[in-house]
Amino acid sequence: MLFEDGPAVLVDMSNVCRDRSLCTEGKKADFRAFTRVLSGLKQSPWKLGGVLAIADRNLHHFFNREDLAQYRKLEEKGIIRETPIADDLLIAYAFEEGTGASGGVIVSMDGFADFRPQYPEIQGSTDRFIGWKVTSSAQVRLFYRDMGVFTHQKISRKVEEGEFKARKILHTSVRDRAVRLAYRCANPVCDLARNWPDMLPEMPEYDRRDDSFRCPECGQRVEYAGSRTPTSQVIVFHDGRERRRILLEDGQTIVFGRKDRKGAVLGPGRDIPESAAKQISREHLRLSMIDGMVTVEDLGSKNGTAIESRRGSDRRVLRKGDEVPLVSRVRLRLPGDIVLELSGRRNPFAGDNPNDLTVSTDPGAIDETIALY
Repeated sequence: MLFEDGPAVLVDMSNVCRDRSLCTEGKKADFRAFTRVLSGLKQSPWKLGGVLAIADRNLHHFFNREDLAQYRKLEEKGIIRETPIADDLLIAYAFEEGTGASGGVIVSMDGFADFRPQYPEIQGSTDRFIGWKVTSSAQVRLFYRDMGVFTHQKISRKVEEGEFKARKILHTSVRDRAVRLAYRCANPVCDLARNWPDMLPEMPEYDRRDDSFRCPECGQRVEYAGSRTPTSQVIVFHDGRERRRILLEDGQTIVFGRKDRKGAVLGPGRDIPESAAKQISREHLRLSMIDGMVTVEDLGSKNGTAIESRRGSDRRVLRKGDEVPLVSRVRLRLPGDIVLELSGRRNPFAGDNPNDLTVSTDPGAIDETIALY
């Protein structure tokens, strides 16, 4: 224990051990970076509790023999835990209840942009994340980070980058093929193939072993299905939190209304309180995407639609039939504290699911009580 009491300390092991300012020159990963950070924590004036380091499963491949031996020793003691994606577990342990580290601080220089929709506590935090700086005398100075407030466009772009990475679509040439071309799965027992026989509704996964794309559901090779239609996404917020996403294809029109019926996208099961949904007209507005541009038209809604700058300085109430472009610098404000914004994420990965449904966390790991060093 660093101290007898205080918040748990969760160390982003991969982020620390691969940080160039902490690593010995020439090393891709340095276990000594972890020990330097621990030393800085012990010398800090803060009252802190136990330490648990979370590492990506591939981190140990970058250690030399000596570093790996120390790493395994601490892993056996339970001080280090390996997991496929460390960030998921770090954030869940710190911000979920009943994990044994709830309310803990995270040692990392990551911005955790893709977790901010699900965990709004990250936005503007000044006391939950610890960073470091190496001084001219090679000492490690730790400080509480100001996490700032990221725009939804920035968060969306970060999420999209994470989706590309998860599908192993890393190189520009591979990404270009995945974005421009459409694919279909011909596996008769695959759910995606049965529901979308003509074209996958989301990006495939890439297999570099044979330079092929595979179905994200069943893993079988997919077939070429022509060119992919350009897409865009509109985010639906209520009470400042993302509730869902609307995926628009070029040439498509969607009616945004209160009833959950064909063509309408707001209704039961959408995580919008009934008191707010009642203020939206049955057919409130129309969203269209033509030649890559998303436009919005008020359909004579009872309680109106306003378009305003993201800074809130300019505001205009739309009249029936008004059709205006929905661009990144503006947002639509509807009754019931419902807001629509254009996403920075353009490519279809998981359809119109909100960000918080695309961030996977191992439920078993969250429910488990962890032991802290």
